[in-house]
Amino acid sequence: MYQYISDFMQECGANADRGNNTFSMTAGAMVYETRKAMLSLVKAPETKEVVFCPSATIALMFDNNIQITGKHATYLKELAKKTNELYKDAKTSSIFNRYIDVYIASAIIGLLKNIRVEADKFSSDHANILAEQVVREQSNLSMLYNMTMLLHDQSLPVDERIDLAFKYVGDEDKVKQGMEIFNSYVRGGIEWWYDHINESASTGDEYITNLKAIVDDFAIDYYGES
Repeated sequence: MYQYISDFMQECGANADRGNNTFSMTAGAMVYETRKAMLSLVKAPETKEVVFCPSATIALMFDNNIQITGKHATYLKELAKKTNELYKDAKTSSIFNRYIDVYIASAIIGLLKNIRVEADKFSSDHANILAEQVVREQSNLSMLYNMTMLLHDQSLPVDERIDLAFKYVGDEDKVKQGMEIFNSYVRGGIEWWYDHINESASTGDEYITNLKAIVDDFAIDYYGES
């Protein structure tokens, strides 16, 4: 293993599929071949079902159904086209296709806007994000979790935040605390999306207008474009 890693770093050392250069394409091919070799071991039907994570604990964090409860479940379902497939008469803005898309976008928004919200205990509504979707997005979810741990409490020394993101992934208590922090940002993001998409809107065109306004605001805030 040491020799293999050493050879890779000296002869290739590129990020997989991060461009059309020879090194990046070679790294991408190596990842694909490794996934292919893992199929029979993990009994996966296809290579895209094989996801590499920095640790077993991170893999287990996003290896099962995710349940959203309370009003945040109601908001999530209202934002996703998937709800119309499950409940034909449901009224939705359908800005996102799947529940997992809302979950990921909400984690990003919650972190960017620094919005954290406690779980709602007054509504009995719930929404399930199936494990199949979660596993397929495992690498993105793991990256977002790591970013959240790095940025959540910037009063902590950098080394301690790095430990929270990467070192303590084998500590069940630390991971449980970390996931509660992560999901509080998700809930904050869900509320943000729901409020901004539905602001003075009730038709498909109005939802799209609000979405365009969100994109325009982001262009100004993060890219300096108007």
